[in-house]
Formats: sequence, structure tokens, C-alpha cells
Amino acid sequence: MKRTKEVLLILLVALISILPMAKVNAYTGELDSEGEISLPMFIWGNEGTITISSSVTNYTLYYQPVEVTSEIENQIDTLKKDGEAELEKLKEKYKALEQEVEALQTAYNESKTDEAYEKYKAKYDEYKAAFNEHNDKVNEINTKIKELTPSYNDSNWIKTDDGKFSIDVSQFSGDKTYVIWVKLVKADGTIAYDEGMYTTTGSKAEEINIESISLNKTTLSLLEGEISTLTPTITPSDATNTTITWTSDNEAVATVKDGKVTAIAEGTAKITATANEGKVTATCEVTVTKKVTSQETPKQEESSAEQKEEKPDGIPEAGSNSIVYISIITTLAIIGIVTYKKVKNLDFK
Repeated sequence: MKRTKEVLLILLVALISILPMAKVNAYTGELDSEGEISLPMFIWGNEGTITISSSVTNYTLYYQPVEVTSEIENQIDTLKKDGEAELEKLKEKYKALEQEVEALQTAYNESKTDEAYEKYKAKYDEYKAAFNEHNDKVNEINTKIKELTPSYNDSNWIKTDDGKFSIDVSQFSGDKTYVIWVKLVKADGTIAYDEGMYTTTGSKAEEINIESISLNKTTLSLLEGEISTLTPTITPSDATNTTITWTSDNEAVATVKDGKVTAIAEGTAKITATANEGKVTATCEVTVTKKVTSQETPKQEESSAEQKEEKPDGIPEAGSNSIVYISIITTLAIIGIVTYKKVKNLDFK
């Protein structure tokens, strides 16, 4: 019995030395059950190296960066933060029991009595239960994190011959988190997966968004067919993307393209300049008036004719002048004939 107790004691001591090594592994998936894939704890810049166990030969290795959205990252961070606070309390509990177990172990070693052994074993069982509670919480947190971790896409694998992987940081600015998925295809056709989560900094120049837009006109009056151009002023002037989208809420009245407004028909329309994915706008109210043509003036001519007919008497019309001239000529002719006859009958000898 004594020999058996000593063997059990050795085993218990060994367990005590091994169990506390368990820890929360919130950023690395535990998919590689054989431990054949090793990912770096940190990466420098945007590159890292995957290490494969020397026991694995004739394999093909792939990797794939998958972006973690800020929403998912925040959820994972919350799980970690809350989980670590709870785990710390559980750890304090089993650490306190661990000290008691070690003290009882020392007492048993000195006395070698059955009573000392029973006390030691009872306290160890209590300690083991507390430690298992801690480990269960670790597994619970890791499971929840794995459920949130974005998975790989089978069409996006990148082959790596030397185990090196990289993240394209030229497409973004600031910090972003990525999951690096690893796919190990062994010679016998079996496949192992693993993943690690890393935060890296983009090299793209930080974008400066448009904060406001103002137009040179807020109201505009046009005749049908007329064209006028609206000129935008962007703040700040050094905005990265200065693209502006122009729209009209009534294209039957007025259309717009690159700020050039064309009046179509009588009515009103609102022209809107939009930037920064719809977050910044400026507007101009356009009023279009119907254009009067020459075919629309017969009433004016009729009115002029009526005015001529209503002129007062004594003012001859332009056509009556010829009658006056004929009367004068006729009178002068008669006077001339009469005078000629009288002169002819006179004798000047």
C-alpha cells in the first residue's frame, strides 16, 4: 500500500507541474491536431514564416490572408477582455489550492501516514476541480473566438515553397487585422489546417475625405434650351478623392453632367452634388422658363392693324397721297389750257 501511495504521489506531483501550463490561445486556431504546423507569434511589417515539422516530408504548403472586420475584431477583443478577467479569478482560486496541496505534500513526505496522504489527496482533488474549471473556461472562450474568426476561401489559396507568407498592405492605411490560414497537403493526401491572427499597418497614404462642398450658385434661372455650369468648391482642398456625383431630381426639367446644367422644359428641378459616399452634398434650385418664339406673335400684328384703323380723321393714310397729287395736276392742266386759248386770241401786232 505504501509503495502504491508513493507512485500515486509521484504522478500527482507530475500532474501539478504540467497542468498549469495551459493558457488562453485566443489568436491561434487549434486545428492542427498533430502539431505539424507552426505559425510565428509575431510578424514584422507584413511578412512571416510558417514552419512545418521535420517529420512531415513531400508536402505542399498554402496560405491565405483573410481580413478581420473591425466589428468582428471588437467582438473578439471583448471576449478576450471579459474572459481574461474571469480567468484571472479562477486562476487565483486554483493557485491558492496549489499552495495548500504543496504544503500537504511536504507534510505527507515527512510523516508518511495514511492520514496525511488522505488530506493531501482530498486537497489535490479540490485543486484539480478548480483547475479544470479554469481550463473549461479557456476552451469556452477559444470556441467562441473560433466561431467569430473568418474562414478561408478555397479559391484564394497561395502556394508557398519556402513557408514565407505576406499581407498586401499597399491597399489600406492605418492598422488592420488579418487571419493567416495555412493549408498543409501531405504526400498521402491528408490535409491539415491552422490559422493565426495578426495586426499589421498599411502603407497606403491616408485618405483625406471631403468635408464640405459649396456651389457658385444656389439658385439658377434658365430659358428652355439654355446651358449653365455649376462650379463646386471642395473643402479641404487637398482631399484625396475629389470625385463628385451630379444628379437632378427632375430630368424632364433639367439635366446635369459634370456640373453642366441643361434646361429641358418649363418647371423646377434640384441639382445635387454628392461626395464622400453620399455623406457630403450641395444643391442648386433650377427654374426653367418657357422660351417665346416668332410664331407666337400674330396677336401683336392684329393689334397694330387695329391701332391704324382707329387713327383720327384728317390724317391721310399713306395710299391717299396719290389722289391729292392727281387733283392738283388736273387743276393746273385746266388752268393752263384756258390761259393758252386766251393768249392765242390776242393780237400783238
